[in-house]
Amino acid sequence: MTESRNFENDLNQSNNPKLLEQWNIILKEHYGQNSVITNLEKDKKAQLTYGTDLVIQTPKGRKWSVDPKTKSTRYTDIPLEIIHHRYTDPQKTKHLGEKPGWIYTSTTDLVLMGTKDQKGIIINAVAFSLQPFKDKAFSNKLSAFEMRFSPTTFPNGTFQLTGFYPVPKDFLKEHAHTYWEWPKQQEEPKLIGGTLNEYL
Repeated sequence: MTESRNFENDLNQSNNPKLLEQWNIILKEHYGQNSVITNLEKDKKAQLTYGTDLVIQTPKGRKWSVDPKTKSTRYTDIPLEIIHHRYTDPQKTKHLGEKPGWIYTSTTDLVLMGTKDQKGIIINAVAFSLQPFKDKAFSNKLSAFEMRFSPTTFPNGTFQLTGFYPVPKDFLKEHAHTYWEWPKQQEEPKLIGGTLNEYL
């Protein structure tokens, strides 16, 4: 099992101003530099309305609620959190219950999953809608992947195991109602005769 994450550390990292600045750059590169990004971190009512603390309004007036998340370079696939198991301690002395993962509970329009390097810099990201993945009828397709578990320790000593399906980007691209990548994938140059070196 991987090393247990610390909930407070995760929370502090997610609110890192440098990380928020990177999210702004990525979103504006995709939706347009004149897009307006609003951070609803301190507006709990608006958070409940949009299902997240980040909203972008495009130059055409379309609003998207965005839930930014990060993963490390150790994982090439995208983790879709399915379930959380809570225990009294890391030894799992007593099971305190379970609750659905964000794939089922989130009401955001888009999940923006960024890959961070060891310096905390986002090197690539994918954005995708949670439909149809959160539909129970879609669970058979997800269960074709092997479920893995990620441990988290909370300040009160509570221990959590998060079950998730690691899915490839192609799977998201095929099924998600909305999907895009950052940076944009460049198409291979279309050459008429010769080799690529001859064009460089």
